[in-house]
This record gives sequence, structure tokens and C-alpha cells, in this order.
Amino acid sequence: MKIGYLDCFSGASGDMIVGSIISAGCEPEYLQEQLDLLGLPAVRLVTGSTKKQGLAGVTVRFESSETDPPHRHLSAIEKIIDNSRLDDTKHLVKAIFRRIGQAETRMHDVPIEKIHFHEVGAIDAICDIVCAVAGFRKLGIEKLYSSAILLGSGVTRSAHGIIPLPAPATLEIVKGFPVTRIENGKEMTTPTGAAIIVELAS
Repeated sequence: MKIGYLDCFSGASGDMIVGSIISAGCEPEYLQEQLDLLGLPAVRLVTGSTKKQGLAGVTVRFESSETDPPHRHLSAIEKIIDNSRLDDTKHLVKAIFRRIGQAETRMHDVPIEKIHFHEVGAIDAICDIVCAVAGFRKLGIEKLYSSAILLGSGVTRSAHGIIPLPAPATLEIVKGFPVTRIENGKEMTTPTGAAIIVELAS
């Protein structure tokens, strides 16, 4: 059995996970092909290289002709996925978004149908999740494991104003999953990164 292991020593975000998948051998061209199946305004995966503390890594960002992404409801995101030409990864992509939606629902105490996916609903988050699911599949990962998820501290500005870190949605998503926390005044794990790990990894 081929396994994957996510070492979250510096937290996790969607682009960090996609960058690690590319570093592990998944060709960016394949991920671009998966993005092209979404039927969204032209989206381009752009990769680069970086060094932090002497360690080399892959950077990931997404460029889109949709310059001002709308705030999307879960149903709108699920419709994008359902109407896409993605293969059997659709159910996992939707499951990750639903996990985020359920966390937001509990945090805001409103029905999931009324949750606006602000930053999470932006094109880059959709692309992060699609590339993560497709990338692990392409690498042939049959079982995915993760270290404890690293959480930071402090505050950050969101669509709702100033909120504490870890973000309330992130805390809800990682409930029951091993975590560790440092007092550094920074966000170390995003809701998207947390949802990908908790949904896909043990």
C-alpha cells in the first residue's frame, strides 16, 4: 500500500498542501488539466520555487479572469463541482467544502444554506481543494496520514471583522483531530488546509 504523510510542522493551507503534492512528483500540468475541467473563468496554476530557513519548497498560486469573486453559498459551489467534468473526485471535493460549511454554520448559528463562503468561496480555495484531491489520487496515495495540526495565535481580519486565531472555523474543523499550538501571533493553519487534512487523512 502506498501511503502519504503530511508533516504539519509549520501549519497547513491549501496552497501549501498543493505545493507539497507537486514536490512529491505530481506534475503541475496534470493539475492544470483538472482545473480546466471545472468550467470556471480561465484559471491558471502558477508555480514557483522558494527557500525558507534554508529549505527549498514549491510555491503555488492561481490566476483567474474572475477578478472579483462573488461570495458563494455551499449550493453554488456544489453546483460548480457537479456540473464540472471532474471524474470520481467530485464527492471528496464536495465533502471538504461541506466540512467547512458545517463549521461556519456552528460558528455563526445560521442554516448552512445561508452561509456565505467569503474567502473560502473564492476561486483559489476551490482550486486548492480540487488540486489536493486530484493530486493525491494521481500520486497513487491509498492511505494518507498527518502529524498533529499546528495552530497559531493572535488575531486576524476577516470578512466579518477582527477575529481570534486560530480562526473559530478552524477550531471547529479540527475538533477531535490531534493539534498543537504555539503563541506566535500568526495564523498557521487555515480553514481550507484544516478541512483537507481532517477529511482525507488519519
